[in-house]
Parts: sequence; C-alpha cells; structure tokens
Amino acid sequence: MIRRIQNAKKARARVAARATTAVSPAVLRTPEELAQNSRLEQVVLNLRHDTRPPNTMKAIDSKQEEYMQYCDAVYPQDLYKYTLDTEKAYTFMHYQAFREQKPRGGNKSNLGRNSFFDLTDFTKVKGKSNIEVEPNKPVGKSVFMQYKAMLRKLYKEQTARRVISQHWEGIWTEAFEDLEKHVKERVPRKKKESYDEKAISEFTPYVVAERMDEIEDALWSAGYAPARRSVNCALRHRYCFLYLTSGLLRSKSLHRADLSDFMGLHIPKKDKDIHPMFLMVNVIPVGKTTHGTTQHGRATCHKDPKICCVGAVSFYLQYWFHNTRKFADFTVENWLDKKSWFDIKLLTDLVGDPTAVMNNDSYSGKLKSVLQQLGLPFCDLLHLGRKLGSKLLDMLEEEAREIKRMGQWADGVWDNAYSSKLPFGPIRKLAGYQSKDEFYFNTRTTVKPPESLLKATPMGEWIYDAYESVCAENFHTGKGQTAVQVLMFFVTIDEIFSQDAAAMVVTTPD
Repeated sequence: MIRRIQNAKKARARVAARATTAVSPAVLRTPEELAQNSRLEQVVLNLRHDTRPPNTMKAIDSKQEEYMQYCDAVYPQDLYKYTLDTEKAYTFMHYQAFREQKPRGGNKSNLGRNSFFDLTDFTKVKGKSNIEVEPNKPVGKSVFMQYKAMLRKLYKEQTARRVISQHWEGIWTEAFEDLEKHVKERVPRKKKESYDEKAISEFTPYVVAERMDEIEDALWSAGYAPARRSVNCALRHRYCFLYLTSGLLRSKSLHRADLSDFMGLHIPKKDKDIHPMFLMVNVIPVGKTTHGTTQHGRATCHKDPKICCVGAVSFYLQYWFHNTRKFADFTVENWLDKKSWFDIKLLTDLVGDPTAVMNNDSYSGKLKSVLQQLGLPFCDLLHLGRKLGSKLLDMLEEEAREIKRMGQWADGVWDNAYSSKLPFGPIRKLAGYQSKDEFYFNTRTTVKPPESLLKATPMGEWIYDAYESVCAENFHTGKGQTAVQVLMFFVTIDEIFSQDAAAMVVTTPD
C-alpha cells in the first residue's frame, strides 16, 4: 500500500512538471534574431545571382534597370516608388505588351548610354484608344516572359529584405494572366496577318536537311586559308554542325563542354553487324534544362566520312593539338592533377585562355553566312543542329518516342528525369544505317593504320605514352579514372583520324 501511494505521488509530480513546462512563457526574441532569416534569404539570392548565365544577366538586368527608370519617371514624388505593387507592375507590363518592338540592341543609342525607359513612348502608348492600341510590330511571348521573370526576381529580393509581405499571386493577378494570354495568342495571328514566311520557322529544318552535305562542304572549304586560326575555326565550326545534328544537342551545352567530359564506348556487335560500334559520349552537367540532372551527348561514326561528327572532332583536335602543343609535355603527375586539365574547353581558339567559354556568335555567324550563300532559310541558328537532327529522324520515319529519347526533349520534364540511355536505333540512323535490318558495317575500320603512322600524328606523339602511364598508375592506385577514359577516347580518335583521312583521299581526291 505504501509503495502504491509513493508511485501515485511520483506520477502526479511528473504531470505537474509537464504542465509547468507547457505553460512557461516564451522567451522574447531580439530584433537581430528576427532579421536572421532575412539575411539568410538574401545570401541564397546573391549566390544564385552570381551564378547566372551571361545571357540571363544581359536580358534580366537591363529590364530591371528599365523598371527602376520607369518608377523614377512616372512616380517621381512617391517615397516608396521602387516598392513592387500590383498597380505599378500592371501599368509597366501593359506598356511592354502594347509598345512597338525596340530596334536590335535596344534604343540606348537614341535615349542615352544608360537609358532604357522612354517616357515619351510610354505616354504615347498609354494614351492610345482601343482601336489603335495594337502595335504594328508588337513584342513576342519570349520578351513578355523575360519582363515577368524580372518582376518575379525583384519580388523575391524585396520579400527577402522584408520590404513587402504580399504573396506573388497577390501581385500577379488574373489581369496579368489575361494580358499574358493575349500576348501569346497574338503571335500566330500577327504572323498570319503579316504573311510571315512559314519557311523561316516551321519548315526550315526540313529544307536544310535535304542539303546537309552542301553545308558541310562549305564549312570544310572555309578551312582553305593561310591563317592557322582560320583553319582551326573552320574545323571547329564543321565539328559543331555535325555533332549538334547527330547528337541532337544544344549549342550552348557543346560550347561549355570540357575535354574531361568525353569518353568512348566500344559496343559489342550484334549478330547482324560486321563490326562493333564505337560510341562517342559526353556528359552535360550544366545546360539550359538540366536543372541538377546530367544529360548526355552521344553519336557514332557515320557511313559517310564527310558528315561524320566523330571524324570531324578528330580533325579539329589534331589540328588544335598540332598548333598549341597542349599536353605534349604532360607527365603522369600532370594527368593525375585534375586542376591542370579538367577545365580545358573542347571548343577553343589557338590563342587565349583555353579554360574560358567561347562566345557562340562565331559559330552562329558562320552558319548564317553559309546558309545565305546556299540560298537556304534560317532561324534560331544555335538550335539548328538539334532541330535538324530531329527532322532527319522524322524523315527516316523513326518513332516519336525514340526521337524524344534521342533529343532529350522535355516532356513533363521527361518523366521527371532526362534520358541518359543510349537509343541505338536513332544513333545508327543518324550515322547512315537507315534500316533496322541493315547491319553495321564501317568499311574504314577494316584497315588498321600502322603504329608508326598513328604515333606520327600531333596527338599520337604523346597520347599512347600518356595512356599507358596513366593506365599503369590507375591499376596500382585506382586514381585517374577520368584521365583513362579521356585518353582512351583520344587513342580511338587518333586511329579514326587516319582511317577517315585515307578514305576521303580515295573517295574524294579533290
């Protein structure tokens, strides 16, 4: 009985202790503690701001400056003129939706070096009647969405600084949604009213696909120049065009590619094949739609060496290594030091920093001039190869799902993950093996170049010794796996160079 009484007292004491803890008053937080989340949010925004692509900075920053100048001009007496609200934002977006397109490069030359907002044009657009409100040449969907992205960015910044507490849907209301839908639906209607050339958009890849060999020939002929940089540039452009088409890649992804991103796979041959298939693969960790996942570029040797992207990269790299002598004096320690070669770009010039991303204007400009010389229509030049490859597969009657896999097109973010598999059907067809029942037969691989010839090339002078040394180091220590893959890829590229060069001398001696 005494023990029961003692246990009951202990139980009542525990309940009382929990009750006391539950009703204890909350500790007051200091203003410094309350501002901590604000500072943390701003840190994250600053980190994302510093890692933005250059084109994003160019597009968004100028539009944000235009919005600030708009606030200065339209609301000069407002002490909180920069604070984002529905009325200011809608008036600004309405002006952007119904103004005329700006000349290429903006209108800073007419307004002043640091001017982006034209108050006179704003007043003119705002005062239009309903009959004449539609401009002759309005902005398109992409420009409107860039301004929307700018306002969303500004909203995040002001929310992080606790300037505003309103939710985004409270600012971007249904009136904005109607304005956005109007801009989107206006584009096809305006194209029809202005008799816009359909070949400039929908049918361009089909027209270009029929004359792909002529484009390659023009890019190859551009290499007949006494200047070494011109030859290097021509070989680089030729490789870009062929690989973007065969691999269905975005130009920006290829321009960001490092030499360390590449490797070669020798796929065991099927029963119907004569030879095993060599596969060129490169990883794309940073791209337009990767969003943290990794995409892959992949292609194989084409039946025709003139339009073979694997042969094209062999020609380009041989010439670049011949002139720059890069890696020629590398030791095993150099290859194991990832900092010394991991960041070297695939697409680079004979002079300058090989770790810097090249501007893709050079490639798009050359492609535009070639298409103009051939009398072919052109649009969206940087994505032409990606679209062209899809249209080639379409004309070869490839299944739609296989084309999506090959191009890694976003379809509901492609079931929440981009394809990284190897669709052999589309790859074979892009390499010239059009029928599913046609065996893989690469005549060029039947001739094995002698070792003396392989080691006489600019790459061969050093690649075989480097490969053997790194393989030995990898065997003993397990280090340098990426170096092994890349050097193995270089070894195969060196052999393909000799095979393709010999085949081209025989088949096209001119």
